Amino acid sequence: MIIDIIILLFSFILLYYGANWLVDGASSIAIALKLSKVFVGIVLVAFGTSAPELFVNLIAAYHGHTGFALSNISGSNLANLCIGFGICAFFGNLIVDRSKFWLDLIYFSLSPLLILLLIVIVPGHYIPSWSAIFFCVLFLTYLMSAKQRLREEEPKLHVIYKGSLYKDISIFLVGITFLYLGGRLVLHSVMGIGQFLGVPDTILGFSIVALGTSLPDIMASIIAIRKNEISIAVGNILGSNIFNILLVIGGTLIVSRGNLKSDHSILMDYSFVFIISSLFACIAYCRGKIGRLYGLTLLVVYFAYMFIKIFSLN
Repeated sequence: MIIDIIILLFSFILLYYGANWLVDGASSIAIALKLSKVFVGIVLVAFGTSAPELFVNLIAAYHGHTGFALSNISGSNLANLCIGFGICAFFGNLIVDRSKFWLDLIYFSLSPLLILLLIVIVPGHYIPSWSAIFFCVLFLTYLMSAKQRLREEEPKLHVIYKGSLYKDISIFLVGITFLYLGGRLVLHSVMGIGQFLGVPDTILGFSIVALGTSLPDIMASIIAIRKNEISIAVGNILGSNIFNILLVIGGTLIVSRGNLKSDHSILMDYSFVFIISSLFACIAYCRGKIGRLYGLTLLVVYFAYMFIKIFSLN
């Protein structure tokens, strides 16, 4: 257990420096290439923090292990939304520019609805393999919308770039690597500590695995807020949640060449994710910001839902 605690502390160091380098590299790349910070957040940073999860799910799907895909994504998206946005808003008002993020908010809130509709409509309540077509089309459509915002005008883009693009790309990639390693080590150490203390695997799996895969996304947005890179922070979580459903689940369906099983628990999870995502999108669009009270509410909602889920497993 002592070794697991040491690994846990070391993993937090990796997460901190990984998030710092990821945000610094992404911001410098945006300035060098005169890219919109919105585009960098919703595509470059979001894909960077979601790529490890994508690869893990695709490898698992290839070997026929698809049972955890749906529950893992619902748990990750809920953690990204409630903890990521919750902490960012709690330690400082989170500004969501509706003129820049209105389309992302629509995809963000409606993507879980696609899962719900398939589970309810399809006989047998599963996600059929042919639905990968819908996921891929929606994902490509989203990427095309992001491409149109590639070089939107932003004041900071007029800053004269004096760095090295290759160096900044290297820093960005090292940041992704550190976030991936940090997230994996957190997951490994917490599972070890939980097993030592006798915590059931079902509880560890639902609460820790999903949160562990979300740590890179959450940490990247928290560090971005601290560096006043608000567009990157907001775009990262919005983009990550969209990628998780459209790209990860769509890719899982293609690679596995089979259906994804669902049950009552998964239906409830996606219903909850859809409700919270929709409420967040409405508040963010109407108010233009998420204040400390809303941030605290998101955190309370997450841990309350976790408590209910864990209690129901006992």
